[in-house]
Amino acid sequence: MTTLDGGVFSSVVLEGDTLYVGTDRQKVYAIDTKDGDVRWIFRTDSRIFTSSPKIHAGMLYVGCYSGTLFAVSADNGRLRWKFSGVGAILCAPVFHENDVIFGTEKGMVYALNAEDGTKKWEFNSGAKIANDPALAGKAVLVPSGATVVSLSADTGELYFRERFASNVNTPITVSGANAYLGLENGEVVSIRSF
Repeated sequence: MTTLDGGVFSSVVLEGDTLYVGTDRQKVYAIDTKDGDVRWIFRTDSRIFTSSPKIHAGMLYVGCYSGTLFAVSADNGRLRWKFSGVGAILCAPVFHENDVIFGTEKGMVYALNAEDGTKKWEFNSGAKIANDPALAGKAVLVPSGATVVSLSADTGELYFRERFASNVNTPITVSGANAYLGLENGEVVSIRSF
């Protein structure tokens, strides 16, 4: 058993023989799965709440309540870059080619170059983003309040906006041409994914 400094509110990520865990005490831990030893600790600028860390091409990406997305080497926990957006990051990012895409509680969607953190595009969805976006081909589907917006993953151009009777309460599951999601009012709905 490994005891961490702070509560864990987001999913842990397993990559090889390492678990990556974010806590509400502003820390990310890399833990050896064989013996529970902590390999490294990275300190962020605010709590990590429901945004789960994600690994892509040897880098760990984690969003914080401050609105900062950190890119850290998965091997040693060294900071590569950070980006400050508008609003707390409550969901995990997704990756499209060499871009990392994520949303914030203020409704902003950002696409950044995964290697250096430069902003490629941004889009204001108009409502809180609390659940993970999903990729569907070259589109990214973003649950935002009582809507799902479909954006070009390359440019951020709006493809369509689907409105519902209640807020989207789950991440989006994509299967082929269909996307499925649950609403706050208990409905499960299906929409086209692209």
